[in-house]
Amino acid sequence: WLAREQADALTGELAPQWPAYRQPPVDRAVLRLGIYEVASEREAAKRAINEAIDLAKRYGSKDSPGFVNALLDKVARKLGKLGPGSSEPPEAPASPESETADADSPADAGPGPGDETAWLDDALRTPDRS
Repeated sequence: WLAREQADALTGELAPQWPAYRQPPVDRAVLRLGIYEVASEREAAKRAINEAIDLAKRYGSKDSPGFVNALLDKVARKLGKLGPGSSEPPEAPASPESETADADSPADAGPGPGDETAWLDDALRTPDRS
């Protein structure tokens, strides 16, 4: 919610004929959520887009899934989360630090039981994130 204005500006830039105020409320909500998930890198862009499409299929109109898919694909490409002409994110070169990092460290473990809202606390604590 905190990044809705940035998300709406981005969709307005990428689909000027469909600014946020012209989008059906369900589509607008799904797009805002999808843009947040793609930008935050909490999960792979392709997966975030597919989940948004599923929400659009379930709750939107018959045209919603195609609209959400096309716009989130443009967003992911603009943000560099998908390579041009591919359906996968570009490969990041391995850094020496990442090869020696301990995969079992608590920072890499992700949320555990009882941490269902940890992502929200983190997002609210860091306003510079999309």
